[in-house]
Amino acid sequence: MQIPRLKRFLFCIFLLFGILANAQDQDTGELSLISYLQKLESQYNVKFSFVDEDLKDLKVLPVEEAELSAILRTLEKETQLRFSKLSDRYFSITPSTTLDICGFVYDNYGQNTIPGASVEVLGSPMAVLTDMEGKFTLTNIPREAHLRIRFLGFKPRYISASELINNSDCPVLLLALNYQELEEVVVYQFLTTGISREKDGSILMNIEDFGILPGLSEPDILQTIQALPGIKSIDETVSDINIRGGTNDQNLILWDGIKMYQSGHFFGLISAFNPYLTDQVTIIKNGTSPQYGDGVSGIISMETKDEVQDGIFGGGGFNLISGDMYGHIPLSNRLAVQFSARRSVTDFLNTPTYNQFFERAFQDTEVKGNNGTDEQIDREENFYFYDFTAKVLYDINAYHKLRISAIQINNNLDYLETNQATNRTNQSLLDQTNFSFGGRLSSEWSDRFSTQINAYYTRYNLDAQNIEGNGQQTLFQNNRVLESSLKALSDYELTDELLTRNGYQFTEVGITNFTDVSQPPFMSNVKGVIRSHALFSELQFKSADQKFEFLGGARLNYLQNLGTFEEIIL
Repeated sequence: MQIPRLKRFLFCIFLLFGILANAQDQDTGELSLISYLQKLESQYNVKFSFVDEDLKDLKVLPVEEAELSAILRTLEKETQLRFSKLSDRYFSITPSTTLDICGFVYDNYGQNTIPGASVEVLGSPMAVLTDMEGKFTLTNIPREAHLRIRFLGFKPRYISASELINNSDCPVLLLALNYQELEEVVVYQFLTTGISREKDGSILMNIEDFGILPGLSEPDILQTIQALPGIKSIDETVSDINIRGGTNDQNLILWDGIKMYQSGHFFGLISAFNPYLTDQVTIIKNGTSPQYGDGVSGIISMETKDEVQDGIFGGGGFNLISGDMYGHIPLSNRLAVQFSARRSVTDFLNTPTYNQFFERAFQDTEVKGNNGTDEQIDREENFYFYDFTAKVLYDINAYHKLRISAIQINNNLDYLETNQATNRTNQSLLDQTNFSFGGRLSSEWSDRFSTQINAYYTRYNLDAQNIEGNGQQTLFQNNRVLESSLKALSDYELTDELLTRNGYQFTEVGITNFTDVSQPPFMSNVKGVIRSHALFSELQFKSADQKFEFLGGARLNYLQNLGTFEEIIL
């Protein structure tokens, strides 16, 4: 019967130790301020008067002091409350109007300090930055103030000042990293103003907003094109442009829908197209529409201004190479005429600019200007170029428009070399000409159906003659290309997102290569004509939100007379 008594005794011992341990924890752990004040009231026989709402969230550590005054001073420092003595036994507790607070700012990912974070008191100019340890201190701020803590790359945090007075130590405040999903950014204008990339991958040059690239004294269409990605010129000329690594003859150059075989002056150093009457230029490097039959490497399509303007406008200019002028003259509210002209001054005015261009054009050739090293040889060159364009704009009515365009480009060189010792002369003549004209009839039959008929004729001619030894030997060469084309196409919008384009094109190309040598007698004349018929069709889809675009099509070419080239050799 002793065993049950022993169990009860041990149980009481363990229970007593647990109560003592719990009491000890309560003496050393945090207490609510209200509970601690009640303990002080019973211990020192005093009374505290306060508003429960001001003290209910505050916790403190028991103060190891014997005197009540020392305990109250410590509580004032920790809680930032004001303890006022009313009598020997009664004390009042009120919140102080200002606070002194501190804190540490860390990131919530690596728990690292954030130096340089801004801590602002909202509604006042008070603000500080955290130090290298991430610590900040603010003094004499309103008790009801709110703080904003922020740093680049983190979400801002808002906290009331009263939340930072619960502890004797400066609390740690964590900032969360700010993850922001960026929207897609599409660059439409680059290099200079007026150049933008379209959604179909083509590059559009709006000449009206056209800027001048660094290194150019005035706008030049074909020089600017060479600054685009994937477009270069191996000899830095406008007449030998390489698109995506292709050769110049693999490019399709169109002016108002007319195929051009010559694109430059001064042997490719100057563009032959007036930029001030050109409205826009489209460069296609891939995804070519099947309506274009040529252009394996790329397409350069130039369009002049196509609207009948109300008033007359124009301009002119002069540099040390050439003078030019252009204009637009409305004859009625439905009829207008455009023109441009340029003529070099190099055949009667020798300028430093012309000499630099001449040296650049004929470097590493027999033609080296007037600065030859052989004093017994006189060299004389006569070079000039010109171009002009004309366009008739006629609006038959609001739905039918007729446009007729023409362009003439010419380069001429006469080079004479005389040996004073032998009185022997050599002469070289070069004449390069491109003449083209064409017409376009555009019709809108309904809101969804439209047609277009294009026709053009192009003649390219290159004459070269070399006379050596006072006429002892003469070499004459001629290269001529004649091309005519007729194209009809229609556009029909099946839906707001779906468009179909169908058409037919007939093209006839004639080529002549003629060579005549006087000594020894030799003559060669090679002629050929190719006629082609083409049917093309394409389907274009654009999503309603304009974020997706698809273009697919096919072109069927039929060459009518292969193997019909004629060759005559004497």
